[in-house]
Amino acid sequence: MLSAFLAPRRPFFLLVSLICLSALSAALIGQYGFDLHPCILCLYERIPYVTAGLTGLAMALLPTSPRLRRLGLLLIGLSFAANTALGFYHVGVEQHWWTNPGCTGGPLNAMSLADLQSSIQKAVRPACDDVQWSLFGITLAGYNLLLSLAMTALTVLAGRKAA
Repeated sequence: MLSAFLAPRRPFFLLVSLICLSALSAALIGQYGFDLHPCILCLYERIPYVTAGLTGLAMALLPTSPRLRRLGLLLIGLSFAANTALGFYHVGVEQHWWTNPGCTGGPLNAMSLADLQSSIQKAVRPACDDVQWSLFGITLAGYNLLLSLAMTALTVLAGRKAA
């Protein structure tokens, strides 16, 4: 059964899109439903899900050739590999293994438009090492790292099936 999903065909790409949609939905529900404000690294970690999800959706819905599916697999794999690295970096910042000088929290930098300046000054983003939620000792950045690592491995397995 798993072998059928690992073949780089429409079911695999639909699965990737569904997982990406689920991860982004969970992030947005946490942000808007439970008041978990994302730091800048959290926002960056959403980009690979959008990239991989849209690529998976295109591969699932549009006519594709084997060569184009391999290219889609490569883009999805690179997206998740980059997110794995970013997730590892974010976990390291949370655990104080290293610092991220560009992510100290506090007011956002003011934009040059005078009429937006006051509203932007009031907006506050958390520091990247500020853990707002964890389950079983694993933070949201940790769960992102685990999911991205699993999706990278799944994409590599699918790529081996394609070869």
